[in-house]
Amino acid sequence: MFVGHYSVAFAAKTEHNKIPLWVLFVAVQLLDYIWATLVLLGIEKLRVITIFRPYFSITFITPS
Repeated sequence: MFVGHYSVAFAAKTEHNKIPLWVLFVAVQLLDYIWATLVLLGIEKLRVITIFRPYFSITFITPS
C-alpha cells in the first residue's frame, strides 16, 4: 500500500522540481493519516474481513 504512495513522490521529483524528496514523502504519507482520521471519526467506512484471503482483506463501504 505504501509503495504506491512513495512511487508518486518519486515520480513528482524531477530535475526542475525544487521540492526536497523528504517533503514529498511527508505529503504522500499525510494522505494515509488523513484517511485513518476519517475512519476513526466515522466519515469513511470500512470492514475488515477476518477470513484469510491472499489478495485483500479490507472492504471499503461506499454509499449507495
